Amino acid sequence: MALVFVTGGDSGFFPTLLCLLQSFSERIAGKPLFVCDFGFRPAEQEFLRRRDLLLERPALLPPGLHPYQYKSALVMYLRERSLGLAPGDTIIWLDGDLVMMNASLGDYAGVAAELAELDLDVAICASPTGHTVGDEIASLLALGLKAEPFARVAADAAIDLGRPYCSSGFFFCRSADLLQRWCNLALATEHHTIIDQNMLNVAMHRSLRLPLLLDCDIWQAQFRALDAVRLVPEDAEYEAAFVGEKSVKALHVTSPLPEHIFVGRARFCAGAIALDGMFKVFRREALMMLQLRLLGRLMARYGEELVSLGCCHRLAEPIQGIGFHSTEND
Repeated sequence: MALVFVTGGDSGFFPTLLCLLQSFSERIAGKPLFVCDFGFRPAEQEFLRRRDLLLERPALLPPGLHPYQYKSALVMYLRERSLGLAPGDTIIWLDGDLVMMNASLGDYAGVAAELAELDLDVAICASPTGHTVGDEIASLLALGLKAEPFARVAADAAIDLGRPYCSSGFFFCRSADLLQRWCNLALATEHHTIIDQNMLNVAMHRSLRLPLLLDCDIWQAQFRALDAVRLVPEDAEYEAAFVGEKSVKALHVTSPLPEHIFVGRARFCAGAIALDGMFKVFRREALMMLQLRLLGRLMARYGEELVSLGCCHRLAEPIQGIGFHSTEND
């Protein structure tokens, strides 16, 4: 019975992914976090390959798909490496824009054990909006977003539209068959808004039994919970996060509100080394600094290697400490 942690990303997501990798290595020490290649550059692939973390794009998947379609084909990536698909194994998916907080391996093992005891396939968080599947379809359509394929697939599958609409940003799965259904649906369906999440909800709600529902504020605090997050020093380097009295396992850098999240081109500097690229960071200063300190600790370990690979470059004039600024208008 194995716990297999997996995430994914592409070149536009690499700086954000590094925050997750560093926080995971600090909180879940001794466990690998495998990374599905949704479109990394060769240097980024090599950085991950050297740590035996890279799950290469399966040959059966064509290049140029949207990252959400690649994510939905998770079972194909796992099958390439014979990971997590044996009876009793549990896959734990972490979106690449998560930041691990008050998490331990025991927390995840405990949920996996509960799933096995209940004989359920999935543990997942309901959407923080509280939407049902039907609500989500209606909301996407009201916003003028493409959701007609989602509505058609849900109708064809005859799922209960009153079921909770769940987040695909973090979940446990004990069923290779369910992962295969997710893959089949996403690859056979016209690409549309959040196809990965929509098709996972359809695949999951084909079961007559509800999944094990987890508290979103605890397992992947996001959206309005970000305003309520309280950081508490654990020691000189690390901080714990709480929403009220809830101990937060991970923060998710996601929200429909632009005041919560910055997404754009930027430069992160640590001493003499600079990382340029697309960043996804919290706008709230305390939470942003949490991410930047993680990047600083990663650069202390791997900065020279990242420079040698061409992922980072040297500054003509080193800075003291760390720095971050948008380059959107440069």
